[in-house]
Amino acid sequence: MRHARETQPLTALAGALLGASLVLGPMLASQSRPSESNGGCVVGSELASVNPTLTPWLLVNSPYNGSGSGSVYVDNGSYSLTLSPLNGAVVGFFEHFNWSVSSEVSPPGSSVSCAGKFFLSYSDDWTSTTYDPANGAISNFTNDSDEPSTASTSWTAATIHYYNGFYRPTASLSTCGSGAAVKRVRSNHSTIGVSFNQSALPSVINVTLSVETWYSYTFPANGGTWLIDNLSAPGGPGGGWSFSYSPCA
Repeated sequence: MRHARETQPLTALAGALLGASLVLGPMLASQSRPSESNGGCVVGSELASVNPTLTPWLLVNSPYNGSGSGSVYVDNGSYSLTLSPLNGAVVGFFEHFNWSVSSEVSPPGSSVSCAGKFFLSYSDDWTSTTYDPANGAISNFTNDSDEPSTASTSWTAATIHYYNGFYRPTASLSTCGSGAAVKRVRSNHSTIGVSFNQSALPSVINVTLSVETWYSYTFPANGGTWLIDNLSAPGGPGGGWSFSYSPCA
C-alpha cells in the first residue's frame, strides 16, 4: 500500500452535471455493458478514457474536539481497512481507478431517444492509497463544509469530485453538562463526480458507487454541540456523518 502526501488543489465542482444516478457495484468489471432493455439504449463510442484517478472508497470526517473512525472491506472483501481521524480532520481511502465514459445510442432501426445519456465503467489497477485530503496535516474544521471535495496528485489524469461536506443538519448532539457519547452509522453507497472533456468542454457525471462502509464517532464529555448532516440518509450523497460545531456556553 502506498501513502500519498502530495499537495492537492481544493478544486470546486465545475462543469455540467450530466446523467442521473448511475449506479456501479464495487469492483465492477469494465466489460459490463447495458443492454437494449436498459431503456432501449446501447453503448456507443467512447468519449473519454480517464485514467488513472484517485476514486474515494472511504471518506471519514471527525467531529471537532472529538474523533471518528470508518471501515470498509476492499479488494473483493479480502481485508478490512480502518481510518481514524481526530479533532475535525478528514481522511480518505482511495482506489486507483481507470474510468471509461461512453455515449448511449439507439440501436439500429429504433426510434428511442438516447441523447444526453452516458455509460461509465471502470477497472481497478489493484493498487490503493491512504490519502489525507488535508495535505498530510491535522486540520480542524469546525464546519465540514470547509473540507476539500477533491483529491489529485501530479500523476492523476483527471479530478474525481466527492461530497462529504456539511450542507444541512438532520440531527444534533450535545454533551454540554453531560458525559461522552459514542454513535455509530453505516452507509451502502457513495456519490462521486467523474470529470471529463466533452467537445472540449469540461463535464462532470454523477455516479453512485455501491459500497458498504461503517462509522463510529466519539464526542467528549462537556465538549460542545454538534449539528449532524447524515450523509447516508435518504437523498444524501452517501458516507457517514459531517458536522458543524459550537462550544458549550
